[in-house]
Amino acid sequence: MDGYQLGKLLFDANSKPSRRLGERLANEPEAVIAEYQLSERAAAAVRDKDLRAMYEMNVHPLLVRMGYMALFGRISAADERSVTVDVDGEERTIGFDQISKAVIQVEMNRRLTDDHDEAGE
Repeated sequence: MDGYQLGKLLFDANSKPSRRLGERLANEPEAVIAEYQLSERAAAAVRDKDLRAMYEMNVHPLLVRMGYMALFGRISAADERSVTVDVDGEERTIGFDQISKAVIQVEMNRRLTDDHDEAGE
């Protein structure tokens, strides 16, 4: 049951941006957790932004990936002092001194050119 409710939250975060779940989760996490009736295990995974725990609850990997990015944002810029993330279409700049724990997921999307085919030849 942990995975179903968590999957529902991740699905809604990705497919219903008007609900602004990323912003709501940042400002009132316990209200969102209660709304989705998350178990303590699932709530802890959300509070801790724990990808491994989400996967271990048998939530579909693509749903975890897309929902996670919708909830917690994508990095759009960084410098020596801060990082800027896009959450729900709004940019937020966070100083590194304000971050005690972070999970970074690298997304690589290499584009092929006319000179190279998929086999790299």
